[in-house]
Amino acid sequence: MKPIKLIMSAFGPYASEEVIDFEILNGKNIFLITGPTGAGKTTIFDAISYALFGEASGSSRENDSLRSDFAQKDKLTYVELDFELRGEVYHIRRVPQQLKPKVKGEGFTNHSAEAELVLPDGKVKTGAMNVTNEINALMGINKEQFKQIVMLPQGEFKRLLLADSKEREGIFRKIFSTYTYEKIQSILNDKASTLRKELEKSQDRVRTNVKNIKSKEAINIDDFIEFDYLINKIDLILEQDASSYKELEKRYNDISKEILVLQERRIKSKNTNDLLKEKESISEKINDMLLRKNEIDKKEVILKRAINAKEIIYVEDNLSSRERSKKQKEEEVEHSKNILNRVKDELSKAEENLKAQEEKEEERTKIREEISVLKEKESKVKSIEDKKSKIKILNRSIDLNKLKSEEENRLIKELKKEKEEVTERLKAINELEKDRIKLEGIEKEKNELIIKVREVYKNIARFYEEKKKHREIAVTFEGIEVSYKNQKEEYERKEEIYMKEQAGILALNLKKDTPCPVCGSLEHPSPAKRMDNIPTEEELKSIKNIYEKKQDEYNKILMEMAKVKQSVDVVISDAITPRLKELSSEINCSEIFNENSFEEIKIKGIELSNELNKLKIQRESLEKEISKREKLELRLLDIEKLLNDKEETLNKLNNEYTNLFGELRAEEETLNNIEKEVPEELRSLNLLNKKIVSLEEYLNTLIKNLDYTRELKNSLNNKLTSEQSKVKELEKAIDELNNDIKDIKTSINIKLKELNFINYEEYEDSKKYISLIDSYTLEINSYREDIKSLKDREKDLIKKTENFNFVNLEELDLEINSKQVNLKEVDQNIKEVYSLINNNSAILKEIKAIEKLISYKEEEYKVIGELSNLANGKKSPYITFERFVLASYFQEIIDSANIRLSKMTNDRFILKRKEDKGKGTSQQGLELEVYDNYTGKSRHVKTLSGGESFKASLSLALGLSDVVQANAGGISLDTMFIDEGFGTLDPESLENAINTLLELQRSGRLVGIISHVPELKERIEAQLEINVSAEGSSTKFNIN
Repeated sequence: MKPIKLIMSAFGPYASEEVIDFEILNGKNIFLITGPTGAGKTTIFDAISYALFGEASGSSRENDSLRSDFAQKDKLTYVELDFELRGEVYHIRRVPQQLKPKVKGEGFTNHSAEAELVLPDGKVKTGAMNVTNEINALMGINKEQFKQIVMLPQGEFKRLLLADSKEREGIFRKIFSTYTYEKIQSILNDKASTLRKELEKSQDRVRTNVKNIKSKEAINIDDFIEFDYLINKIDLILEQDASSYKELEKRYNDISKEILVLQERRIKSKNTNDLLKEKESISEKINDMLLRKNEIDKKEVILKRAINAKEIIYVEDNLSSRERSKKQKEEEVEHSKNILNRVKDELSKAEENLKAQEEKEEERTKIREEISVLKEKESKVKSIEDKKSKIKILNRSIDLNKLKSEEENRLIKELKKEKEEVTERLKAINELEKDRIKLEGIEKEKNELIIKVREVYKNIARFYEEKKKHREIAVTFEGIEVSYKNQKEEYERKEEIYMKEQAGILALNLKKDTPCPVCGSLEHPSPAKRMDNIPTEEELKSIKNIYEKKQDEYNKILMEMAKVKQSVDVVISDAITPRLKELSSEINCSEIFNENSFEEIKIKGIELSNELNKLKIQRESLEKEISKREKLELRLLDIEKLLNDKEETLNKLNNEYTNLFGELRAEEETLNNIEKEVPEELRSLNLLNKKIVSLEEYLNTLIKNLDYTRELKNSLNNKLTSEQSKVKELEKAIDELNNDIKDIKTSINIKLKELNFINYEEYEDSKKYISLIDSYTLEINSYREDIKSLKDREKDLIKKTENFNFVNLEELDLEINSKQVNLKEVDQNIKEVYSLINNNSAILKEIKAIEKLISYKEEEYKVIGELSNLANGKKSPYITFERFVLASYFQEIIDSANIRLSKMTNDRFILKRKEDKGKGTSQQGLELEVYDNYTGKSRHVKTLSGGESFKASLSLALGLSDVVQANAGGISLDTMFIDEGFGTLDPESLENAINTLLELQRSGRLVGIISHVPELKERIEAQLEINVSAEGSSTKFNIN
């Protein structure tokens, strides 16, 4: 991706439309963005990031703070970007959500966020989410990856370098999307945890079952369950219980047989006792019956007489029956005659009543006519009630309309009052906005002043560091100087001795009349003599070498001390003195550098920071109030809408009232007209219906009375005829009964004589026993049969009980009861043992089933648990699956970064992934350290100096960019933006860093840098200059 043209409107410090055409660079692919602090350098990066992903580049910048404070109210905030990707040009436009002035009236309205992407083929994608998704798909990276490998925002440049292992894991996870590996870890961990819990649950089931085993001897199991031991133990318990069960069964059968023998013996004894008792009882009964023989004989005589009387009594009963019938007939004749007289009276009255009812025919006709008239008025009465009901509903609707109108008027009044209050608050906030802008200006001035103070403070600190360094070098110099001078004196002394010794050697060879090889004289009056302890030529050379090394060391430290001294002087002359002169008028400090300057600048810096904090608190307080503006403006819009709605509702209610009132008057007039036609007492449908019902009921009564009297007269005539016939029949029947009675009495007298009754009195006495004939007959026959039966049974029992005596049954019962108690105890024991066997057998079966399940789960857990522990870093090498993958990516990044870091540090530093395990079982794999070729040791990256950290961070960022492109097919990243200072670099490091960036340029990558470093301005030809004014910022490309 390469930007072609960027357009910013009312964005950040850019008040109007600002166009940046990157095609002006014309092949110069590295450019510098310069300008004062707060001018809007970083805003350019924010605009590109916002255009692509809908978010600014920095983590501290929110979308709602993107609008320019310099912009006119009617100026729309938006960003447009034309960019090239894989040889094709795309156009994107984004508009953030913002408030804009209303077209009509005062106030603001909300302008929703917009996004539009024009593809190379002319197709258009719209909607913030759709456009962002399309950009992610086209570029192959998301906003997080973009911030790490394309646009390195201020404050986040060193984040990847100095991050700890956990934070770096989070960064890489987003960049390389390794969530799947983390999910695999989680799935394995969950599966292992589930299996572990299932195993624990199964083992708990075994322990519970073991606790439920019923045995005299308790079974103890450890945390580790030995199933073979446990199953054998339960089998042994079951064998013991089965043996006990067999013994108890045998005992039960033996006792049962004994009880059976005793019970048979008791039955026989009881039968014998019963026969003996029965023989005694029968003898007693026979004696008792013989005592009643005379009584039975008398009853036989009485029975014979009663039977004879019974023959006569049938005839006598016939006589009584005839006499009763006669009496009854006579009573009926009397009763019928009475009825006949009463019917005659009732018939006379009925005839009179019928005549009276027939005379009421005129009244019945009149009532029918009245009912007909009333029914004709029914529809009008119904209309009256309907009208009254409708009038009542209309009155209720009018009352409800009045209540609603009153409520709407109240709400309108409240809304108008609230509108005034909100308007006043908005006016006050607009005034606060002016105060905020003023405070921001002061805050900006204080910030710039603090930057100057900090710069002076750092330079003074640097002066003292250089001065300290000079002192340390001076101390070292003194020692080296002494050593150097001593070595020099020794060398010169030894050389002098050696040279003198050369004369002594020549003197030894001098001969008389032979010329001297030095002076040529033939005479040698005073030849040189040889000395002791003369150094050899080799010794002299060795001393000379030591002397020359000391001399080099001396010269080197002398130059170093001079260089440090020069650096101290330069700091004072170039960095401290000019700045102090500049600051003296602004913060009231001494313009001459002295020993108090450091503390004075420090105090002034603290004072400025405190002032800035106070300003910031004041500004934030104002911003907090100002932030309410949007809500108030929205509330004002709501109030206005509500007012319109309420006023419209009130108009509707007024119109509705007019319509209802008119309708009410029309209904009342119609009601008055109908009421004139209906009497007041009949204007109720209920009263009218009651009147009609009353008349109809009375008419029905009259008709019924007429019908009733007619029917009654006819009925009485029929009854009179019937009763007259009945009297004649009854009188005839009485005559017939009198003749029958006379004949029966003659027959009775003849029968008494035939049955040997002395007189009628004797017959009457015998009649008393007729009712006892059956009982006497039964008693006499029973007596004879019973006595015969008892005598026969007595004879039989005497024969059966011959030689038998009574047996004591209580002793037998006691013995049987004792045996039954024993049998019950044995039976209870059998049930208990059977229950034990059933319980323990079921437990054994379940334990065997659980054993199979545990065995299967343990085999599964061996695999899953091992994989989970390995994938989640819980065992050697103590690194998670995801982190292992990330570590491989990280190693590729480091390898790529080291290519550039070696160049920028002249092969001194190499980044390394820390592979040795830390303390405990903490996760490893993403820790970073640096190897120093000068010391041959590795150390943490946090120990790097500011300049070294910058070079390492830049190398790491470039390496990350290389790896992301290499590992994500189709990604084309032809641009890099760096918002980070280069001021921490020394001249040589700066040169190396620039060369590294220039190499990116040669590869065709566009590199934009924000920096204040002067050397960059000298080296980089293309510069985007940002100028600041009271109307906002503007940009301009300068190409040298």
